[in-house]
Amino acid sequence: MRILILGSDGFVGNYVKQILAVDHEVIASTRKQGSQYFVDMLDKKTIESVLTKVKPEVIINCTGVVDPTKDTALNAVFTGNLIEAVNAINLKPKRIIILGSAAEY
Repeated sequence: MRILILGSDGFVGNYVKQILAVDHEVIASTRKQGSQYFVDMLDKKTIESVLTKVKPEVIINCTGVVDPTKDTALNAVFTGNLIEAVNAINLKPKRIIILGSAAEY
């Protein structure tokens, strides 16, 4: 199964990537500029670009703001942008998994 992991270079995303890569084709996106699968969760065009390129069967969103001194409300924006990007390119993944953290509460 082709799985796109958004935020694969973060704390949780790194573990998810390692575990799933054993049995699946994992495409690891990152927020690092210049990387092959660069995604800025505030920019729907970068999300759409990677989704179009990868055509994932499953999307796992491991992105998020955890630091309480930062704007944790952006977590909802990230999720909204992902869903809007999926709809904009008419992608029909089998699953979209949104991970959360205690910082959201």
